[in-house]
Amino acid sequence: MEKIIDKEILDNLQKILSGEYEILSKEYMSKFRLIPFSSLGKQNGMLLGFKPDFAEVEFDDNKKELNNIIIGIYDKSITKNQEYTGLVGLDILEERSEKINEYTRNIKA
Repeated sequence: MEKIIDKEILDNLQKILSGEYEILSKEYMSKFRLIPFSSLGKQNGMLLGFKPDFAEVEFDDNKKELNNIIIGIYDKSITKNQEYTGLVGLDILEERSEKINEYTRNIKA
């Protein structure tokens, strides 16, 4: 993320989520969204979302350009064993295994 978002913003995610928006420059203010969520063990959580001009997702030998998306930024590990570094919605990849409802391919974003 440091390639597309200032390191100062990434280092201060919790402050931004707490309402300290002055960290965001005018350039970035229109690109960020607060995303409410609930999960196991976390009710009424907030995640910072970034709306890029576009994103490109690569899976298998396919590349797909995505427009009008929001990327949620989480500053901790999403799994204990570091197996996953991100989550992608199934509808973005357009194909689903009949046996399981998840993808197990290496995806580059």
